[in-house]
Amino acid sequence: MQLETLLDALIGYGDLLHLQADGMESGGQRIFLGPPAFVRRDSGACLLIGVRPDGAQLVADELDALIEYEGHVRTVAPSSELDELLTSSGLLELNSEHWLKAPRQVTATELLTEYETRLQAAGPSGAIEGGRILDPSRTVTFYTGRWRPPKAGDTGTFVARRPQIYGADLWCFARLVEGQFTQLVDLPISGPLTPAHDEAWRLQAAIDSVAGHPQLVGVRPGASPTTTRIEFYSPVPSWTQRRLDVVGMPLLRERGSLFSYSLPSGEAAEEFQFLAEMMWISVRDQRERIES
Repeated sequence: MQLETLLDALIGYGDLLHLQADGMESGGQRIFLGPPAFVRRDSGACLLIGVRPDGAQLVADELDALIEYEGHVRTVAPSSELDELLTSSGLLELNSEHWLKAPRQVTATELLTEYETRLQAAGPSGAIEGGRILDPSRTVTFYTGRWRPPKAGDTGTFVARRPQIYGADLWCFARLVEGQFTQLVDLPISGPLTPAHDEAWRLQAAIDSVAGHPQLVGVRPGASPTTTRIEFYSPVPSWTQRRLDVVGMPLLRERGSLFSYSLPSGEAAEEFQFLAEMMWISVRDQRERIES
């Protein structure tokens, strides 16, 4: 699962792109290298993104020496020569808003209704062998433990994955009756450029919220008096991860969480509000230790 988590981080950041492959059957996707680029932070520092083919160095030696590494994030501090170094390395500047690409804000009920309407219009799925569902009844603080094969008593709608002949399992939203797939819609539904797992993870967050047990983040004091540590127990869409990359820094994974970030304490409240509005995520009580 560590390799899968790292792969998701690289896709979310933009080093890798998970896109529809030309000439493949419907739903077929492949992973491509992200184009070399950079995004400016409000501080003037720049995030470096992308991978050059054949193991080529991303930037010129002068700029490479200035890169700071933290997890999957590569940052260059602001300087008088930074623009010239970025230009000489042939990096494309990405507008931060374009890079974030957050979807429109809706309620959890509205989002779930949209997908259920799509599912209702789908024809019979036929038998699905080797499928897995994300169990909404299991704790939201142990993501990997929520995945399991269907059981005889499973009836309802679920975020699911189903195998394909080549490549990774496909993401879908499915209806099961007594443990059998009866209908499904493959993800994404919003367009081929949207990563399927982005839709799946947001949809699961909506399911959890509507069910009355929203997903959680743990919050506690950071390594310094001016930082806050935020710990995630479930994966988040790439547009959420990119926002965290802009305002904070990823931290080494600790036991009990899927991944963590260090945020400037002055930015924390805004990020909690964003998570609540866009992903319906609640904050654990550790926040009181920070605010008191």
